[in-house]
Amino acid sequence: METYNQILVGMIREAGRMIIDSGAKIVLIKAGGAGIYLLTGDISSINGKSGLNLPEHGWNFRELWCKASQADAARIVNSNGAGDVAVAAFLSAILDAETAETSMQYAAMAGRNTLYCHNIYTDLPVWQEMTRGIMTESNEMIHFKSGMENDDEAPFT
Repeated sequence: METYNQILVGMIREAGRMIIDSGAKIVLIKAGGAGIYLLTGDISSINGKSGLNLPEHGWNFRELWCKASQADAARIVNSNGAGDVAVAAFLSAILDAETAETSMQYAAMAGRNTLYCHNIYTDLPVWQEMTRGIMTESNEMIHFKSGMENDDEAPFT
């Protein structure tokens, strides 16, 4: 499993770099139970114009991996839409000017909570409950070295 995870992370990092090199400023890649990957470029050009007000010192040129929130296998009823809900939570957190780390934690928490829902519209916890969950549950956050040159660095060693 360790080799698989290293290959997965390497492929995701490479794809993220290709997307950033193509002009995207923020790339989020959801990797199911493995977690969530974030890579950013220079976000200064999107601040203000798009209604975003992200602190550049906390968002420019970041590369992070947030491990998935721990799921209780006995409570899982459905995985449909978990990735979509995770991305929606990430975007909501960005619009609230949260940090990159906190935005990823919301995404991980929302994706995991979706697993417990028969119907996301009625069963998904509200934002305040997710905020409490983020404060009480720990999610490992891996900060890759800035500059993205170190390809040997992997979160699953």
